[in-house]
Amino acid sequence: MYFIILTIYQYSKASFFKILLLAIMYMLINFIFFTYASVAFHSSKSYAFKGGEVLLFMVVISLWVYSLYSIKIECSKFSQNYLKELKINVIHRLDTVAYDQLESYSIASIQTLLTSDISQCLMAFKKIGAIFISMSTSVVIYLFLVTSHINWLCFLMISMFFVFTPLTFEIFKRKLSFYLLNHKQHEKKLFSNYLAYFLSIRLFVMNVNFNHRFVFFISSKYARFIQQCEKFDSLFTLINSFSNASFYVMIFLVSIFGLQSQFSGLSLALLIYGLKMIQNTYTQYSSVFLAKKIIKDLQSLSHDLNASSNSCFPVEFCSLPTKLTVSNVVYTYRDSMSNDAFHIGPVNLSLQSGKCLFVTGHNGSGKSTLMKIVTGLYSPNSGEIRVDNSLVRGVNPHYRSLFSAVFDDVSFIEGFSYLDQPKMIRRAENMLAVLNLDHVVTIKDGSFSTIHLSKGQLKRLALVLAYALDRPFYIFDEWAAEQDPFFRKWFYQQFIPQLKRQGKAVMVITHDDRFFHLADELLELDSGHSIESQPHVLTPLMTT
Repeated sequence: MYFIILTIYQYSKASFFKILLLAIMYMLINFIFFTYASVAFHSSKSYAFKGGEVLLFMVVISLWVYSLYSIKIECSKFSQNYLKELKINVIHRLDTVAYDQLESYSIASIQTLLTSDISQCLMAFKKIGAIFISMSTSVVIYLFLVTSHINWLCFLMISMFFVFTPLTFEIFKRKLSFYLLNHKQHEKKLFSNYLAYFLSIRLFVMNVNFNHRFVFFISSKYARFIQQCEKFDSLFTLINSFSNASFYVMIFLVSIFGLQSQFSGLSLALLIYGLKMIQNTYTQYSSVFLAKKIIKDLQSLSHDLNASSNSCFPVEFCSLPTKLTVSNVVYTYRDSMSNDAFHIGPVNLSLQSGKCLFVTGHNGSGKSTLMKIVTGLYSPNSGEIRVDNSLVRGVNPHYRSLFSAVFDDVSFIEGFSYLDQPKMIRRAENMLAVLNLDHVVTIKDGSFSTIHLSKGQLKRLALVLAYALDRPFYIFDEWAAEQDPFFRKWFYQQFIPQLKRQGKAVMVITHDDRFFHLADELLELDSGHSIESQPHVLTPLMTT
């Protein structure tokens, strides 16, 4: 609870003090009501209210409703703004981070953190208002009962009653946290298993045996998940049961010490109400604990991204560079799970205006990794990359923006405005017609009318976007592999020559040896993780 309160204070002192003042107002009004109720219950005569007193009562009850409403609304507004800022800060930093570092975090984990996790966090933060109200009410009831019962024995029993539940939760907090974290980890594993299943659904649909085995596999995973849920629920319910039993223990003590005359029906009713308020506060424990962990994960990620962005060198380049040179570049990637190392280099290549480079090699030879190095997604361990005569250092967003690239995996965001200039829209519309997509996709306000297309059509739509961006360097990763013979020939025999005539430098990753003769230069990567010495120097095949 203290973490959430401290978070509010650190993020917005204005929100913190506003909520605090509203909580104090709520407490004072409750104290007034309890005092009046005590007087009314102990009075043997009916009381005739005067007009001014009725008006005063209406004002007080209005303030009570206002404070109750405002606390919940203020907490809800805070939670929305705070979590939005955390998410935006993470997304804002992504363009200044090396892509391999981003991969080391696991993009799926970041996706979960920014979607389902943040939703759980938002739900918890929306309960802050209820927590404030419960805490305020229980404090007021305690103060009222203590001031109403001067007897030291009554004071001791009331104090023990209000301390018992919080103390019990604090004692078992570490165990509760352990069970809760295990439960959350099993939930994430289940999510990743379901996600992997649906991403490879064709394999399972075509193999009935696989599907039956997956049922048993996921059932065993789910059994462990339920086991963790039951452990947490059992301990949590046990604590609540002991908390409820404390009320009956107090009644028993009252009868033993002969203090029945000290406790009225109102006092007992308030004791029950106070107990429920305390339980309401601690019932939110699981939500608040998860929110705390999610916030710390987001803050840690944001801090790491900020630290990584310190290696960002946003040096601007000439708007129309003519040459990109990669010299003796070496890159090593170590898998954090298997600890296997992937090595590429040293490699030398150049991309020149009006020229086309083909990169070929067996699967796993490092072609896609090389593409990520050239486009600035990966930062090389050694060697250098130059644009004309300017050295590229670290992570450089301006350098990345020199490229129009179509990667092997293609996806679009529905409704997102990719094209923000009339020239881009005109180029995109022309290419839609050339690629026979104009009857399926239209452009409105810079966004594509639909993204629900076949894989081949999505690759063509990605080409439309790359062409529309009109960058000096174009890179394509196996674009033609999923196209029919007509568009495959069009890509190599018409589109690439068109880009060259426009003065673009083109790099194509391909296995289509039938079209190798159309390249100005060819770079072949050897099978495995290393590059043969011979292909380091590009071999001119044909000058066009």
